[in-house]
Amino acid sequence: MFDKWITGFPVILCMVLPLSCSDSGMPLTDAPHEEICVLETDGSCGMLGRLNSLAVIDSDCFAICDETQVYLYNMQGKQIRCIGQSGNAGYEYNMPTVVRTDGKDIYVWSSMTMKFLAYDLQGKVTGEYGYSSAIRDFIPCGDNIAVYTNGVRDDMMIDIYSKSDKEIKGGAWNTTEEHKVLLKWLSSAPLLYDNGNIYSVPQDKLELVRIDKAGKAASVSTIRSDSFSVSESRNTRNRQAAMKYRLDNPYTVLLAKKGGSFFLLASEGVYSEKDKGMDDSRRYYTLYKFAGHDGKRLMSFSCRSFGYSNLLSEYDGDIYYIHHEIIDGEDVYTLNRLKY
Repeated sequence: MFDKWITGFPVILCMVLPLSCSDSGMPLTDAPHEEICVLETDGSCGMLGRLNSLAVIDSDCFAICDETQVYLYNMQGKQIRCIGQSGNAGYEYNMPTVVRTDGKDIYVWSSMTMKFLAYDLQGKVTGEYGYSSAIRDFIPCGDNIAVYTNGVRDDMMIDIYSKSDKEIKGGAWNTTEEHKVLLKWLSSAPLLYDNGNIYSVPQDKLELVRIDKAGKAASVSTIRSDSFSVSESRNTRNRQAAMKYRLDNPYTVLLAKKGGSFFLLASEGVYSEKDKGMDDSRRYYTLYKFAGHDGKRLMSFSCRSFGYSNLLSEYDGDIYYIHHEIIDGEDVYTLNRLKY
């Protein structure tokens, strides 16, 4: 539980001032954004619990999940309906932790029963697919599901899961021990499906990887950054040591493609312990652009002005995120679109 708590909680604690600087010297600002809507928190489906995931489906609607239920919302922030139901029976989910979409159906990862479920926008089940391990993230991609693995079963970053055969048909890209330790953050992962190819980035490197239709993986571009420097993992089998390692190191979060270019969001800087919690004054987000065989840093912005790293979604080249704050004792969730 401590791992899960620490990976979600510090994000809303970030207190970086707009005029401060990142470790690289780049000025930190509030995340430039457009507000889309404020979410209805007590609609026809009931009160929202702790939010786990976000998936923007199209220009009209998006899906979110808390620890018990999946919800469909419109872009005005109104609950449209519940999607599926919680339980352990067939076509039910137990503790949904990731929601994703192919633009037609909503896919849900049921973490307690270790399966993917697919629903249309009316809530009708369109598929159920068992999987053999816990996951970090996934995306539906045609006849397959690309799984960003959690590094427990083998060393592959990506599993290619066949929906028709209901089994893993291949894996791609060997990972490092550093990648495996950083996987334990509660966060989205840099994973994108575009024009028949799967694109991804490991947790410990700013390296864009392409996996083609045949399952062959190749490095496309690598960015070198002074502020994204992951140290060698040593003695991280101990839980406390692994936690300290994650607090001290950057990790990659989200991949987007806009105007023919790929963009990567990363969490950088460090957290440190203090008497009553975590000192997060040196933790921030950085947006990178891949260009040719390398790339560049575009901007850095404070955690507090952004949101939880698990409540992110890419749609049509744009990055959407849910910002959380407490106003007069009430939880307020706002869907924003990052301007870049």
